[in-house]
Amino acid sequence: MKTENVAGILIDVVEKKSAIQKPSSSRRIAYQEGSAILGFTVKGHGLKLQEKYLRVNVESNAKGKITKNSILR
Repeated sequence: MKTENVAGILIDVVEKKSAIQKPSSSRRIAYQEGSAILGFTVKGHGLKLQEKYLRVNVESNAKGKITKNSILR
């Protein structure tokens, strides 16, 4: 997750957090989450249009199976 500024359109991710959860001895979930802000910038001044919560999960089990999913609210 990173900040992008292309042609006056700003996408910024704030309140970032990442960690590894251990729900059981045979499962691990690595995740990264944050709030993405979409807006416009003109001559250094910004206008926030929308804010969304993002979370990306990567899970592995004891057999080595990897699954990925994401949440956007």
